[in-house]
Amino acid sequence: MKNSRIIKKNYEFEKIITKKNFLKNQSFVIYSIKNNENILKYGISVSKKNWKAWERNKIKRQVRSIIWEYIKTSENHSVDIIVMVRKEFEKKSFNENTNEFIKLVNKLRK
Repeated sequence: MKNSRIIKKNYEFEKIITKKNFLKNQSFVIYSIKNNENILKYGISVSKKNWKAWERNKIKRQVRSIIWEYIKTSENHSVDIIVMVRKEFEKKSFNENTNEFIKLVNKLRK
């Protein structure tokens, strides 16, 4: 079954990033754009420069988990987001990263 919430295509990433509507903190940079589908769609970007492949995969799994927990506990959004993970992510606990993500996404709603 295809997950319709995931953004994978390069042109979709570029479309969102070129709008330059972003928020950032120590762990994340989140680019966003409104959509008409009444669901939160997401893409995750982890730099090859900072981590090895197994570390990037672990980080993506953690970020996916954070996003799914957020989706379960909040009402639907009409927004597409690209989550870029920064180097500080690995220095913080999972709960701290979760709280930082939730703060940023809640700022997007305003």
